[in-house]
Formats: sequence, structure tokens, C-alpha cells
Amino acid sequence: SALKADMFVGHKRLNVKDVPTLEALGLNVVLTQGDSVDEVIDLIGMYGNILNKQEQANALVNTIEQEIEKTVKGNQRRDVKALILFGIPNETMAALPQSLAGNLFELAGVENICKGMPGLKTYPTYAQLSLERILEADPDVIYFMSMGDDAKPFERFQADMANVPAWNKLTAIKNDRLINLPYELFGTNPGPRIVESLQFLQNSLNSLGY
Repeated sequence: SALKADMFVGHKRLNVKDVPTLEALGLNVVLTQGDSVDEVIDLIGMYGNILNKQEQANALVNTIEQEIEKTVKGNQRRDVKALILFGIPNETMAALPQSLAGNLFELAGVENICKGMPGLKTYPTYAQLSLERILEADPDVIYFMSMGDDAKPFERFQADMANVPAWNKLTAIKNDRLINLPYELFGTNPGPRIVESLQFLQNSLNSLGY
């Protein structure tokens, strides 16, 4: 017989409008978000409860917490200013500290030049790009991430930059420090691989001398 779903797991912001329809279909609805390392860890615990795998989930959470603590132990505030970009098909946004990527950079001791900027209505943990703000802050490094393995958002951003000479005034661009992050670690919620995400970032910054 065909499998029939009895639960829908979605995103708090993106799927909230779908709740009445889903509940009318008789589905239990669970809306989640993972905008920080702590929230990702909480999600793992939640899925453990839903799937009746509490023991395995708790063991995984303990391992992740220990690895995160070990990775950031002794971290000092790095002398580096970063612009963290997120490319979707038709837009490039700046990650705020309230986003998951922003939280990872914060744990790594990085100054996010977009801290304090207003979030977008649709993506409240991201801000609209402000070239004026970027030029004023003059980031040392620019990190770019995409939702999937599609190279087009990064290529489009590079093409947009080429059409605006002001980008070439930035320290990051002069020093060839525009870094495309692996999407499986930064483009979506990496789940248990959150430790790898943080370690990748730490290694990247270390290799740049920060």
C-alpha cells in the first residue's frame, strides 16, 4: 500500500502561510528554523524525539557540543572585517549576525561589517546590499555562499562587480580575497556537519593569516 504522510516539517518563515492548508489535510505541522548553532543542535534533539531516537540524538548533540567548544576554545577576536554574502537566483544579500552563517563567523571571532543593518522582510536574518556601507567599512575578506551547487549566483555577482569599478577599491578585492564557500557546509542548514562548517571557516581564516 502507498505510504501516507502524517507530519509536515517546514520552515517557520517560509511555510507559515501553508499551515491552515496542511492542517486541513490532517497533517501534524512542525515548523523549525536553524539560525544559529544552538538552534541547529536543538533541531537534532527535536528530530530525535519525533523519531523516538532520543538516545542517539543526545549522543550526537553531546559530540557536536564538545567539538564546537574545542574548535572555538581560546578564540580571540580576530583582526579581520568580513562581508558575508548569500546568492539566490535573482539577488545577492548580506548575512547578518542573526543568520546561521553570521553566527558561525561570530564564533570564529570575525567582525561582520553588516552588523546592525535592518533585515529584509522576506529574509530577516539577511540585509540588502549597500555598496556605500561596504565601501565605508572596507572588508578585509568577502565570503560568498549559495543555496545549492549552482555556480550561477557567484558568476552573476562577479559580473555585477565587474560593472561597478568601486568594488575594486576594496581591500578584499585588491588582495584577491573573494572566497566561494562550499554550499553543503554554508548554503543550507548543515545539520550535524555544523562542526565541519566552523572548522572550514577557522582553517580558511588561519590560511589568510588572521
